[in-house]
Amino acid sequence: PASNLTVGTHTWQVFAVDRAGNRRSSGAARSFKIDLSAPDEPTITGGPKPNTATSDSTPTFTWAPLAGASYAWIVKGPNGQPLGPPAAATTTVTLPSLPDETYTFELTVNAVNGSSSTRVVRFSVDTVAPSAPTITKSPSGSTDIPSPVFGWGQVEPGATFSWQVLAPGNKIIQGPISTATTEATVGPLGLGAYAFQVRQIDAAGNVGPFSAAEPFNVTTTAAGTTPGVSTNVGPGAGSGVTPIGARKSEPSTQNVKALTPRKGTKIATLRPRVSWKRVQGAKLYNLQFFRVKGTKLIKVHKAFPTGTTYRVPPKRLKAGWRVVWRVWPFLTAKNDYSKQPLGVSFFDVRATARR
Repeated sequence: PASNLTVGTHTWQVFAVDRAGNRRSSGAARSFKIDLSAPDEPTITGGPKPNTATSDSTPTFTWAPLAGASYAWIVKGPNGQPLGPPAAATTTVTLPSLPDETYTFELTVNAVNGSSSTRVVRFSVDTVAPSAPTITKSPSGSTDIPSPVFGWGQVEPGATFSWQVLAPGNKIIQGPISTATTEATVGPLGLGAYAFQVRQIDAAGNVGPFSAAEPFNVTTTAAGTTPGVSTNVGPGAGSGVTPIGARKSEPSTQNVKALTPRKGTKIATLRPRVSWKRVQGAKLYNLQFFRVKGTKLIKVHKAFPTGTTYRVPPKRLKAGWRVVWRVWPFLTAKNDYSKQPLGVSFFDVRATARR
């Protein structure tokens, strides 16, 4: 009787027995397994995360396979009503186009023993870009603070933000920089006119428009900045390079051990060869050379070598110059320059230097 069997693996065999008691087997023993348990809920490996929003109106769900099992899925709208009959699937399904709303995706796995279990994922579809934030804090015209603070409001819950600083002509000199807060400290900036903009990226990943440009003027130069440029804005002109201050005897440097020649070397040629340490993942380098003139730095040459050595071409340098130079790696993985230069150093061209 079935009531005498327990969960697990069993073996059975049939024997023929005559009246004299002789037995003969009907064949080899066979085994079977009794499994009354339901399968684990399916493990969903791709698609919208539970209780999140997505900008994809046709999201794709994937899940880990279970040997011998079959699957069925169904989508329910915000009122809990199915949008259609259950549909069969293997281990992936792309949902039909869904309007912006909240949904429930239910995936059922049917095991070979006839039992089943269901995984439920609640998610939202949101394809509408958020509006531009409103600037609520700014220098209000002119400021003597080289690193002013900006704030903004009228934002969506869970949004992140991207801000930038513009120079005249809408030239981006800082950013775009991502942040999860509703405040940003820009700069430090040199003397000049600027504008600040910010936009929001909602929880579904929709990118909104930038806010109206908020103009402001910086009336005091921070120590270590060049008028009209920022020192922290990637490989733009002047960024990452500090001019000679009134109390400094030489330019500021950074990670000089990564650059050759050594800091302060006196060069006897107008075409020096420079080199630097290789940066993993960099496919090219931005070299920039500046002439020190008083307390200012004047760019005299730039290049984009793919190797780690470079010879300055003719007619770029002159005898008697002090030259600041730096190397800025371009990282393939980010498709952008690194946030900081590899190094900044300087050398002196002898007054008797020749080609």
